[in-house]
Amino acid sequence: MEAIPSAFARALVLYEYKCNIRTQLSKEVFDDERQLKAELARQKSSTLVLFVVQPDERNIADQRFLEFELLSRYGIRSVRKTLAAIGEENQDRSDSILRANEEEVAISYFRAGYTPDDYPNESCWLGRELIESSRSIKCPDIATHLLGTKKVQQYLAKDGVVEKYIFDDEAVRRIRATFATQYGLGVHDDDRELGIAAAKASPELFVLKPQREGGGNNIYGADVRASLTEMSTDALSAYILQERFFPPVSSTGA
Repeated sequence: MEAIPSAFARALVLYEYKCNIRTQLSKEVFDDERQLKAELARQKSSTLVLFVVQPDERNIADQRFLEFELLSRYGIRSVRKTLAAIGEENQDRSDSILRANEEEVAISYFRAGYTPDDYPNESCWLGRELIESSRSIKCPDIATHLLGTKKVQQYLAKDGVVEKYIFDDEAVRRIRATFATQYGLGVHDDDRELGIAAAKASPELFVLKPQREGGGNNIYGADVRASLTEMSTDALSAYILQERFFPPVSSTGA
């Protein structure tokens, strides 16, 4: 155990204690159990969760539930900040610590940052950059965030892309069985014209989806043909064209 750096040894003992594990290492790091419990209490009281929110946030009911649960069950405090506020508060930071109200942030929980509207100025972009480059735990991290975007999903649906990452033919077959046909509408998408022609011929079979969250933004039916005809090339590039799902109709009984 002598080879373990002291800081790492302390962290390991605290983790073991939380998992109800007792080892000889705890006796080497802490004088007694009271000292260990005091350290756990100190860490809990100093832990801070950052909720990254939109300006004038209205969708806070479930956020409040999470906030109260963290505090009442675990003693963990929360704070809310917009991306712009985070950028302004941390712009002179020279280390990897993200701060909110001069306290270190342990977890950055994104409730904003999912749409282009959340980045109206450079302060917002700086806020996102500072979060991503900090040592705080991101929920989600940037890779997971991007994976959930419409454009990345559309790219993954292209022939041969999944096969770059998964080499089991049966696994690929099962994954692709869950995919819908998708077309990119950017000027550099090679299937753009094919998708537009198919959707104009049978608009009821497709849906236009922008990079938005929360519902209410998709375009269906006859509006698909009208949008493909009337929208500018630049405006269309913000959408993907997807085969429409038609779930089975079931009766609840009368």
